[in-house]
Amino acid sequence: MDEVILGMDFMAKHGLVLDMKRQVLQYANVTLPLTVGYDRQAEVLQVVVQRQQKIPPNSEAIVWAAATEELRLNKTWVVELNKEYTKDNIIIGKAVVSPVNNLIPVRLLNPTNVTTKIHKGDIIAQCQKAEYVVDHQAETPKTRPTVSPEAEILIIGWTSNLDEQQKKYAKKFLVENWSIFADGTNLNGRTNAVKHIINTVGADPIRQRPRRIPLAKRRKVADLIKDMQEQKVIEPSNSP
Repeated sequence: MDEVILGMDFMAKHGLVLDMKRQVLQYANVTLPLTVGYDRQAEVLQVVVQRQQKIPPNSEAIVWAAATEELRLNKTWVVELNKEYTKDNIIIGKAVVSPVNNLIPVRLLNPTNVTTKIHKGDIIAQCQKAEYVVDHQAETPKTRPTVSPEAEILIIGWTSNLDEQQKKYAKKFLVENWSIFADGTNLNGRTNAVKHIINTVGADPIRQRPRRIPLAKRRKVADLIKDMQEQKVIEPSNSP
């Protein structure tokens, strides 16, 4: 078998499994179809412009286009140049995209000094399903998070009623996720685990009349603003 299949030593070293019955190459949790020398061909779809669009000179534009067949929304696709598209004054940017409502974005560049026009129905690119390859042998070195001495005291108090095994797991969890808690230093917790997004759906900001702060409360408001600025919750505005 080694004399017939090139790269057998590479596949054995990296744990690749060649399944000739299914005509696939298996690597970890990734299955790659065999497309060379078999009837099965790689899934390549043509990308068609949906509406006419003008691209200004020396400019880049994103054109929403559709494939000639319905795209699977849970797949990632590679969009690249279609060699049959012969418009000399347009450059197609190769990109990895995810379809939205069966539409995919195509990056177009007009490097000329004149405006060019893309017509509805033009086949400007092609797309092919992307495959994920995960290297399970690569290990990211883990660094143990550090907490302040005040936080250590809090953790000891919180876990005082647990047995040794429970204390071990609880302390590990608290230390790894300590950024989401507020400790005794009067600092608000910060975390990157969740990103909060306010979806305004293109609505304009609500205009409100300016309101004056009562004189007796201005010092309190100033202290609150200063405290939030020191904790980097807010920052000075640069708007006019």
